[in-house]
Amino acid sequence: MGAFYMKTKLMLHAVLSFCMLAISCQTVPITGREQLQLVSSEQVRTMSFDAYRDFLSKNEVIRGTSEAEQVIEWGEEFRRRLRGISRSEICPIV
Repeated sequence: MGAFYMKTKLMLHAVLSFCMLAISCQTVPITGREQLQLVSSEQVRTMSFDAYRDFLSKNEVIRGTSEAEQVIEWGEEFRRRLRGISRSEICPIV
């Protein structure tokens, strides 16, 4: 009876784990792919802003160098490209 109990317990854990994973899966808005989301987007956003503020408080922002200008140019180019991309261009199958 001990082996049956252990197998049943193991099977129950496997089924419950699968259900938890299935419930946690969400669709990414831009690409349409499925992802496991253990933390909400709002929590990630809040934590990322907190980490960025912490980083800025401990590090000096370098301005006026050629490298700093290059980072600004890359950021602006990235922003321009994202604005011009539609969802169908990123993931045409979805």
